[in-house]
Amino acid sequence: MAKINCLADQAAVITGQQYWDSTFLPVVEKHMKPSTQKSYKQIWRQFLKDELGPIQLRDYTVQMGRKFITALAERGLGRRTIAHIRALMSSIFRVVNTFIILGWPDVLKSPQQP
Repeated sequence: MAKINCLADQAAVITGQQYWDSTFLPVVEKHMKPSTQKSYKQIWRQFLKDELGPIQLRDYTVQMGRKFITALAERGLGRRTIAHIRALMSSIFRVVNTFIILGWPDVLKSPQQP
């Protein structure tokens, strides 16, 4: 567990926007159908960019995510729309956690870091 925590300290210092641009979006564009790409890009632009873009991913908490999803529901977004947003958020964080567990912190470092 100490090894994972050490990797987590080294990794995920990247912001959501940096991660989206440098890691997640290229994978989506390479492996997903065009319709999925379009949907993910729209969800990112319309909902997640402002929420995740400026924050370091390691600083985003479950409580912040719950508050965000609740706010979307209070704005009147439909259940399916919220489910799509939540699924993309889950995918983003699942990939981040996988990189940390596999010991690939360089993938998640900010492009400005040495």
